[in-house]
Amino acid sequence: FYYYLKILKEEDWKNSLWLSTCCFLLLTGGYPAFTITVFYLMLITFFIKAGTQIRTKKWNALKRFIVRNSVFAIAFLIQSAVFLKFFLESLSHLVRTESLSIQDVQLLPFSPASFLSFILPFSTGGNASFFETDISMSNGYFGLIAFLFLIVFLFKKPTLKIIGLLGGGLFFLLVAIGDSFFLR
Repeated sequence: FYYYLKILKEEDWKNSLWLSTCCFLLLTGGYPAFTITVFYLMLITFFIKAGTQIRTKKWNALKRFIVRNSVFAIAFLIQSAVFLKFFLESLSHLVRTESLSIQDVQLLPFSPASFLSFILPFSTGGNASFFETDISMSNGYFGLIAFLFLIVFLFKKPTLKIIGLLGGGLFFLLVAIGDSFFLR
């Protein structure tokens, strides 16, 4: 994200090469869900920035922005060519690439009752049937100090960046609820 934000703000094409290297490392050594999420967020950011430049009729800035993104995409594909080739060749041999049923995907979500664990972390260990999920999926505790900062944040005037981060976190939390919410 650091180098993609630099691509948004700076005209230096070297940031595109650094971004391609970081994305290559994420692709080859990271968890696949993170890789997919990062690319979706970068794509959404690309369309927002391009749309803003089209709306304000900054055609030269749009052209340079597209060139920087194209340098990134080409460099990433060149760096990842060997990995992508062997991944595509081995896909037929992998059992994990078969799709899961919706029942399997929604099995043991972070249930709405598990929201209690944000304040009381040890509550999830007592009555597993109350939480309607596996004990490993019922605890979302992230710390009392962080929770206090979240409460303080609600009384401050937030910046656009903070709203975006909070909105993204809330989105992923709602997805984790499973079949209790429509996003899943």
